[in-house]
Amino acid sequence: MTMIERQDITKDEKPAGRPTPPKAAAPRSRMSGVITGDIIYSRKVRRWYPLALWCCVLMFVYIAQHFNYQRLQRLEIQKRMELNEERSRSVVFSSMRMNASRHSRIVDEVKRRGLPLEESQAPPKIVK
Repeated sequence: MTMIERQDITKDEKPAGRPTPPKAAAPRSRMSGVITGDIIYSRKVRRWYPLALWCCVLMFVYIAQHFNYQRLQRLEIQKRMELNEERSRSVVFSSMRMNASRHSRIVDEVKRRGLPLEESQAPPKIVK
């Protein structure tokens, strides 16, 4: 080829002749694929993406359920403590009411207040 003919060849054209075979890539170890991140784009790994995503969703749901259960457990313990306090108050007030409604206490209270009431000597009659 002369100089004139070479100038007609554009950069996209290859000179005629035997095609060169593509160079084989050097075999890589699995560790280098992990380090460079090429393993993420592997077909074998990509087909597991939906399962991995589903596992992540389930993991977040599990964690949320666990925190919700702990919150409900704390609330239940708080309500039980309040209920026990109310029960003890109820027992105290019931005891005070029973003590205040005794006959001797009523008589003492009437005398202390100076009310013009006297105790009846006749037993009460039952009305049928």
